[in-house]
Amino acid sequence: ETYPMGLGKLGDLQRIFPGSGRPSCSQLYSKVITTLLETRRALEFWVQASQVLKHYRHQKEDEELYKEFLEINNEYIPNLLKNQGLLLEPSVYRDLVLFYDGLCCWEEHSSTPVLHIGWVKHIVKCITSFNFSVRAEVEVFDDAEGLEQMDDVAEEDTKAGKSRAILCSAKMMGLKKILKSERINSSTLQLQLTAPSQVDVKRNIEGEASAGRTKRLKNI
Repeated sequence: ETYPMGLGKLGDLQRIFPGSGRPSCSQLYSKVITTLLETRRALEFWVQASQVLKHYRHQKEDEELYKEFLEINNEYIPNLLKNQGLLLEPSVYRDLVLFYDGLCCWEEHSSTPVLHIGWVKHIVKCITSFNFSVRAEVEVFDDAEGLEQMDDVAEEDTKAGKSRAILCSAKMMGLKKILKSERINSSTLQLQLTAPSQVDVKRNIEGEASAGRTKRLKNI
C-alpha cells in the first residue's frame, strides 16, 4: 500500500502472465485506486486544518497543536509522498504549498517561532520531490495579486487544467520565484524558510502583503 504504483505494475504482470493463488489484475488495480484516494483525502484534511491556523498567532500555549502539526509535517506527509503516483498530480503539489503557507502564517507576528531546521528539511525534500513539469502546472499568486488576477486567469487556467494557489504568508510569497523555477536550489529554499519571521508583534508591518495579513488578524 505504500507503493500503489508498484501494485499497478503487479497488476500489469498478472494481466500478461496470469497465475493462480494471486490477486487478479482487476483486484490489484482497484487497490491502487483505493489507496490513492485515501491518502489524497488525508492531505486535503491537513490542508484545511492549516488554513484555519492562518487566522491565529502561534503561542507557547499551543504546544499540543504544535506537536500534531510537527508529526504531520515530518512523518505523515513524507510517508504519503512515497506513493509515487501522487508526485504526478499538480493538485497535490498545490495542496502542499498551501499547507506550508498555513504554517508560515501561523508563525508570522508570533512571539514564538515555529519553523526550524527540523521542520524545514522535510518541507524542502517534499517540495523538491516534484518534477518541474508538475510544479509548472500550478499558478502561484500572493494574497494581494491573487484576488486581482483570479478572474483574469480562472477561465484560461481551467481550460489548461492548471491549479492555483494563493499565498498569504510573507515567507512563502518570498519563495514564489523559487517555487516556479525549473531547478530548485535546496539550500536557498532552506535558508529562506528558516529565516527569522516577524516575531515582534510590536514591530511596524510594512508592505502590502503584511498589511493584508494584519487586516485579516484584526477581523478575526
